[in-house]
Amino acid sequence: MYKWFLFDLDGTLTNTKEGIINCLVYAFEGMGVDYGEREALKRYIGPPLMESFSNYFDQEGCVKAVELFRERYETKGINECELFGGIKEMLKAAKESGKMTALATSKPEKFAKMILENFGILQYIDIVSGAIDDTTTKTDVINTALERAGIGESGKNTVLMVGDRKYDIEGANECGIDAVGVYYGFADPLELERAGAKYVVNTVEELKEMVSSSSLDEIDKYKVK
Repeated sequence: MYKWFLFDLDGTLTNTKEGIINCLVYAFEGMGVDYGEREALKRYIGPPLMESFSNYFDQEGCVKAVELFRERYETKGINECELFGGIKEMLKAAKESGKMTALATSKPEKFAKMILENFGILQYIDIVSGAIDDTTTKTDVINTALERAGIGESGKNTVLMVGDRKYDIEGANECGIDAVGVYYGFADPLELERAGAKYVVNTVEELKEMVSSSSLDEIDKYKVK
């Protein structure tokens, strides 16, 4: 049975679409680059910024683009987001069911903590693991969360990663833990199954049912066929 639930942030707990796209546009315009359709930029919600910008720039250009992104993010973008409906209730249900929770996000750790605190959900998160610098991968933040929780190889079968993009699923697989993909976030159709998710859910209410379950039989109905 799963005892620990590791949550992604953007697209899983928070709807950050407006803020991230606004900051991406700011960075691209500052770099003088045609980024195409604004709506298409939502594919960059979730991955590390350096990886996203590498589709357009060399290493030096990526560093400059990240600086521009964060220039706007620190003053405006961080506040241009909202919790998905039912997230606070889902986290509360997890804690009331005796589960342990962690955040595993590619967002810088200081920003992640600020967002959790601003939305009043930091109290439901036992451990926060975020990016240390721009070389931090999803695998890195998951491994850090596992280390801070004191979870070794023998305990990985008690951990479930929760995320809305293939990077969350692939990172979980690389760390040797199971993953549930959430389709209320920003994933494309079948993205999460193809990445290797063991489970998928479509709503926060379904996720709430999973995190408060007391048996694997209750969770297995969400298993990928």
